[in-house]
Amino acid sequence: MRQKVRRALHWISLVCCGLIVGYYFGSARIKEPVRLEREPKRHSGHISCTAASWTSRMNATEQQDQISISSVAHSSLQTDSRVSTEIPDNGVGNKPQETKQTEKPHGNFTHNETLTQNKTNDQLESIQAQETPRMLNFFVNRRKRFEYFQEPQPQETVEVVPVVDIFGKKQLPFRECIHLSVVACGRIGTADTLVTLKSAAILSHTCLVFHVFAEGNSQKSIKNELDNWPNKTRDRITFYIYPITYPSGEDQREWKGISKPCSTQRIFIPELLPMVDTVLYVETDTLFINPVEDIWQYLTRFNSTQFAGLSPAHENPADGWYNRNARQPYYGKLGLDSGVMLLNLTKMREFKWSKRLVPIYKQYKDKIERGDQDLINVALYFHSDTVFEIPCEWNYRFDHCDRGNTCLRMETEGIALLRGTRGKIHAEGPFGAVYETYSDVSKKCMVFCTNILL
Repeated sequence: MRQKVRRALHWISLVCCGLIVGYYFGSARIKEPVRLEREPKRHSGHISCTAASWTSRMNATEQQDQISISSVAHSSLQTDSRVSTEIPDNGVGNKPQETKQTEKPHGNFTHNETLTQNKTNDQLESIQAQETPRMLNFFVNRRKRFEYFQEPQPQETVEVVPVVDIFGKKQLPFRECIHLSVVACGRIGTADTLVTLKSAAILSHTCLVFHVFAEGNSQKSIKNELDNWPNKTRDRITFYIYPITYPSGEDQREWKGISKPCSTQRIFIPELLPMVDTVLYVETDTLFINPVEDIWQYLTRFNSTQFAGLSPAHENPADGWYNRNARQPYYGKLGLDSGVMLLNLTKMREFKWSKRLVPIYKQYKDKIERGDQDLINVALYFHSDTVFEIPCEWNYRFDHCDRGNTCLRMETEGIALLRGTRGKIHAEGPFGAVYETYSDVSKKCMVFCTNILL
């Protein structure tokens, strides 16, 4: 009896497998297969490879007929509408074909798909050559889930108390100077902050104002180190040291732990420094290669709506993190990196920046993975007209040279500012070498180095 049952189950499984294979390779797969044959040397270089890749992928995945993804044409959704289009007669007797237009929600975009039948080989290849970039973008983003994002309303109850220097120094506007802000937490963060400020001071001849946000023992350590700089350097530098402060009524520990220690402090700089008009914020892994004055000049290029200058998070879509993994909205095609930000604080206060960021965090805190940088990207996604894109040489990171140089401007403009992300600032290699060079510059040598370098 058992043998009969086993034999019956064996035959049932074989029949099921046969049905599945038959359905996969049968008429349900493609009713009228279209063989695509490309003439040799019809395309060259990247277009040829990507077109062929697209063809094989389409033959292996799409059902029924070939799909040609065209550009975004309408913002409203149109479904199940029938239209008639004519294919020009190319001598082989093509007749007008009936096509079906459907809207495909995809990522942050809406693509208009056109299903066509019985295209000639030449016409199909022409479509592939023209649509290759968009098709690649489709496949790169194929895992993204379409979602309509809506900006939360500003939270008017958010109150950020302006900070004062913990050592009692009176704060002055110093509008003629360049203002540089940095947030330092922990022992390593304190040491890196001093090297960052030293690199800015050595390469600059103008007056500088440092706004340093620090906690606990770091405050006194930073003050003592800056006080011991040479008098000739100190004469053109003013510094303020503030405590780490978050909006009243908010969970201080939660905000502090969103990302790297204390990094969320930079979100509230506009309200924390009400007397400051513009500031350059940099993270503690920053090393200046060119004078600060050079990046400060980009402020003159801001239009009437722009108040934030940031660099793209990536230059190459294949290496992008946001376009492949983000679950929340982000600026542009590849997002922004918030490690270097040139900010017009006056415009940001008029924009109610902090009042907008707090509700954004509450709405998207379960989706963000890169802390406050994600929050900044969400806010600027809804207000892209406020962004001025700073070139990548002013935020050159390990990501730009990990798989070959992706910051093409570096080849002509050089590196203006180095970011030692992923711990590269303390590792062996060019990033670590630059850090050690600045770190080893003695106090007596600072003035000499400034005169030599400039």
